[in-house]
Amino acid sequence: MTATERDIEALAAGDAFARLRGWSVVAIHGADRAKLIQNLTTNDVKRLAPGEACESMFTDVKGRVLAFGLIACSDGCLYVLLGSDRAAQLAEHLERYHIREDVSITAPGDLAAVAFQGPPGVGFPLEGLGPGWRVAIVGPAEEAVLYEQLAAAGGRPAAHDAWETLRIAGRFPRDGCDVDAATLPQELARDASAISFNKGCYLGQETVARIDALGHVNRLLVGLAFTGAAPAVGAELLEDGKPVGRVTSVAPAPLLGEALGLGYVRRHAAVAGRELATPAGTALVRG
Repeated sequence: MTATERDIEALAAGDAFARLRGWSVVAIHGADRAKLIQNLTTNDVKRLAPGEACESMFTDVKGRVLAFGLIACSDGCLYVLLGSDRAAQLAEHLERYHIREDVSITAPGDLAAVAFQGPPGVGFPLEGLGPGWRVAIVGPAEEAVLYEQLAAAGGRPAAHDAWETLRIAGRFPRDGCDVDAATLPQELARDASAISFNKGCYLGQETVARIDALGHVNRLLVGLAFTGAAPAVGAELLEDGKPVGRVTSVAPAPLLGEALGLGYVRRHAAVAGRELATPAGTALVRG
C-alpha cells in the first residue's frame, strides 16, 4: 500500500487529519455580521448558533455564484471558509454592501483549515462530506494545540491530496475549481444543503427563485469515475461525439482501482451509470 493509500484509508477511518492547502478564510466581526451576510448569501445564516455551520453561496446581482463555501458561526465572529485563495476578493465584494452596519470584514492570511472526523466538540461540522466530518479554523498557535489534541485522540497528519480524493469521492464542490463566475446556484445540485428558499430577499435571489419555479437548470455538477488514463481538468465530456460537459476536478482513487472526478454535464446526461467519453478514455456518471 502506498503512502497516499494509507492516508486515504486513515482519513476515511477517522484516524488522520489534513491541513487544507489552498483554502482561505473571510472573518466577519461586529454586532450586525449576521444581518449583513444574510442579505448576500443563499443560505439562512441567522439560524446558526455558535459551533454550527452551513454551506452557502454568495451570488451577484444576476444570481451567478461569486463564491461557494462553509459559513461557520463562533462567539463574536462569522467565518467563511473557501476552497480557494479568493477570500480577499470575497471580502472586497462584501465591503461594497457594507454601509452603516457594525461590521468588520477581513481576510486574515494566517488562518488555516484542518479537516478530520471527530471529536465533536472541536471545530465546525462539515456535513457535506458525510456524518462525523469536521473542520477547524485556527491561527498558528491554535493549530499546534489542535494537532496535539487530535494526536492524543489517535490521529496523525495526512497529505492534502488524500483529502482531495475523499472530497471528490464525496462530491463536495471546491470554490474556484468546481465553481466559477459562470455557475448558477442550482447547477451545483446542493439545494438542500446550501440554499434556503424561504429566508427572504438577498442579492441574486430573484434568479434563484426563478430557476426554482421553472424547475431545472441545463447542466449539473456530477461525480465521475474514469477508466483509462485520467483526463485533465477542463477536458470535454462527450456523448456520441458531441460535447455534453467538462471535467472540473480529478483525483486518483487507488483503493477503488480508478480515478474519480467532478464535472458539469448537460441535464439529459446527468444520470447515474451514463457512460461518456473523455480524451483519455471513458467516464461513468456516479449516482
